[in-house]
Amino acid sequence: MTAGRFIDFYLPYAGNDGRMIPASEQAARILAQVSELVDAGAVGAAVLYSANYGQTRAIARAYDRGEATAGIGGANQAQVMSEVERALRTTHAALAGRFRIAPITTMNGYPPDELSSWNEDAHLGVVRADVARVEDWLGHGWCVLGWQNQLTVGNVAHPYAIGGGVTAVPAAVDLLIQSELQRLAGEYRD
Repeated sequence: MTAGRFIDFYLPYAGNDGRMIPASEQAARILAQVSELVDAGAVGAAVLYSANYGQTRAIARAYDRGEATAGIGGANQAQVMSEVERALRTTHAALAGRFRIAPITTMNGYPPDELSSWNEDAHLGVVRADVARVEDWLGHGWCVLGWQNQLTVGNVAHPYAIGGGVTAVPAAVDLLIQSELQRLAGEYRD
């Protein structure tokens, strides 16, 4: 089996004029890229996503059950993922099963989907599991879109739009996230 590819994917949340790009438009850009990759022969494509622990668990449970969507809701990137999932149930149903959300956990969940013993060590362990899941998908031929935005593209220390934004991620966790994603990008480039 051919290994997948890690692809830097620029998706800004605001235009050059400062206007916020609607979540539906961002979702459409993601799905257009996924369609292009699938049409070119990719097994499927996933997009990295800055998730809370409850969202990460919901996504894993949905995929384990063979479901194409997990019912993601929230603001910022979560709102974009919600729009992607809506499109997978309607206008982009042909991509159901060929698209995945690749959550990287940047904070604990909310009741009842929280980890009761949340601390930096637990968070590091959850992130390691998240990265291992993404690497497994890459090993099985999936393409992974490494989400970058106007604050991260070209930033050598923090090139991916995972953590460092709305959520205050502990420095050790942020370093692990960014270094592991950079490792995957290096190992699974074209």
